[in-house]
Amino acid sequence: MSSNTKNYKIYLDLNIYRHLIELRRGYYSIKKKIISLKSTGCIFPYSAAHMEEIAVMFRMEEEDRPKNNLIKKHINLIEEISSNYELRSGRPSLKTIEESRRHFIASAVPISPEMKAVLDDTEREWRSGLLSSQDLKTRLIIEHPSECLNRVLCDIRVTDDSHRMNVFYMGRRNENSIKKNFAEMKLDAEGIPSFKELQDKYEINIVELNNLSGADVFLHEGVQAVLKESCKQNNISFDAPSANTLMDNHELLVKYITIYINVLDKVRYSSDKQNDVLKLRSSMHDVSHAIYGAVADILVTDDIRFAKRLYATYAFLGIPTRVLSSTEFIEFDYGETL
Repeated sequence: MSSNTKNYKIYLDLNIYRHLIELRRGYYSIKKKIISLKSTGCIFPYSAAHMEEIAVMFRMEEEDRPKNNLIKKHINLIEEISSNYELRSGRPSLKTIEESRRHFIASAVPISPEMKAVLDDTEREWRSGLLSSQDLKTRLIIEHPSECLNRVLCDIRVTDDSHRMNVFYMGRRNENSIKKNFAEMKLDAEGIPSFKELQDKYEINIVELNNLSGADVFLHEGVQAVLKESCKQNNISFDAPSANTLMDNHELLVKYITIYINVLDKVRYSSDKQNDVLKLRSSMHDVSHAIYGAVADILVTDDIRFAKRLYATYAFLGIPTRVLSSTEFIEFDYGETL
C-alpha cells in the first residue's frame, strides 16, 4: 500500500459485512485490508440503512431464535469496523414534511401514528427555532450501532410506512406485479399503470439500454423522458443541483438519488430479477445505502446490479464517490486521487 494513503471515508454495503460473518468470498483479505486502512486513518462509517436491514432480522427473531445470535454478530462486527462512526441523516425541512403528508394522502397509504408523530415533532422543532440550516446536512457522528438499532426499532412502523409507499410506487413492473404486490399490501390496484406501459410509451429497448454504462444511461432519450416525468411528479427540478449542494442538504440528496435509481428500475436498467414485496423492501434498503454512500469517498458492494445503478446515478449527478467490488477494494491504490 502507498505510504501516501489518504484518510478516506469508506462505506461498506451490508453484503460485505456478511462476507466477514459467514467467512465467504475472500473474507480474510477483506478484513486484512480494513485493518490496514484503519491504521492509516481511514474510517468505515455505518448508517441507519444497515440497522434497518438488521431490524428485519430482529423482527423474525421470535420465530427463528438463531437469528438473535446473527444480529449480535452484525452489531459487534459493525462496531469493530466502524469504531462507532455513523453517517446520520439531516433533518427534513418544513417543505419536505408537508410533501410527505401529501404523498400519503395521494397514495391512499394510511399514515401510521409513529410516522405522524415524527413529522409533527420535527415541525415543532423547526417552528420553535431549535433547528437551523446546519441540521439539513448528512452528519458524521459517534454512536454505538446498538443505539442506532434501538432507534430504528422504535421507529419500525415508520420504516413499514416507507415500505408500503415504495410498493405503491415501485411494485408496478407489469400487470402481474401490480396485482400480486398490491393485493399483498392491501392496496387498491384499480387504474394503476405498469412500468411496461411506460417503457412502451417511450420506446425503450431494455436490451439496448443495458448495453450502456455510466452517465450515458441518463442521456438515453427514453430515460430522459421518464426522468423528466418523475421529477415533475415529485415537484423537483429536472436540472439537478451540484454535488456540493446535495452534500449540504440531506433531503435534496434523498430526493434526487431516490428518483434517479427508481427511474433506472422503471426502465429495467440493471434491475433486480424479482419485483415482489420482499425484494422491494431490499431495494428500498439499497436506495438508503446509495444515499449515505454518496457522502463517503468509496462505497464497497458485491451486488453487481446495484453497483451498476450506483455508478450511473453518481456519474450523472457528479457525485465523486468511487464504487468498488470487494476485489477492487482489496486491490485499489489508496494513495491515488479519487
